[in-house]
Amino acid sequence: MKKRNTEIHLKKQVDEFGNPIFEVFNIDLNQPIDQYLLKPDVNFHNLADRQLMINLLQRKKKGLLEINFIRKALESTEFFSKGEHKNMLKGVPPKILAQCLKLKFVKKRYVIFNQGEIGDTYYIILDGEVYTLIRKPQIELQKQIEATKNQKKIIKQNNNYNSLDLKKEQLRQKLLSTKFFERVKVYFQQEGGKIKTQFSSLLRKTALGIKNL
Repeated sequence: MKKRNTEIHLKKQVDEFGNPIFEVFNIDLNQPIDQYLLKPDVNFHNLADRQLMINLLQRKKKGLLEINFIRKALESTEFFSKGEHKNMLKGVPPKILAQCLKLKFVKKRYVIFNQGEIGDTYYIILDGEVYTLIRKPQIELQKQIEATKNQKKIIKQNNNYNSLDLKKEQLRQKLLSTKFFERVKVYFQQEGGKIKTQFSSLLRKTALGIKNL
């Protein structure tokens, strides 16, 4: 029996804002294909993978295969594939991951957030592009802030090293003091033994002298 190749088609629709929505269908069954979800080499930069991800994020209920596909797509992005964020998503339970991911469509010239605002959301552009507007004075200020942060980081590292050196020196002094007192103790024990021996000898000589009298 020959294995049949599954052909993938993207069906384009439009949402309430006029933004495109893509759905992936099996050409034979006209249903989302599970075979594609099982592919090991999911790549966020692949158009078909990214559009399928958009489709999956629109669903209120997501199965384990769908969540794992989204996870693999996110892990292929630069943010989640390098540095401290690498492998961050591997330990997140599928249900929690699905609750944290939200799909948002925005109109053209819509302001997502303003410079200086405190936020708790990380945005990934799935389709389209955004513009970043930063005031010129703010650029220089931002550079100064970054430079100050770097200086503080260096000072903190130096303080850590100095603190570590101080602890090492304190430990060394403690060891030296301990060795000194041990040596003094041994010395007095030795000297005490000598004194005790000499005193006993003196007593014996004195006793003999009295006896001879």
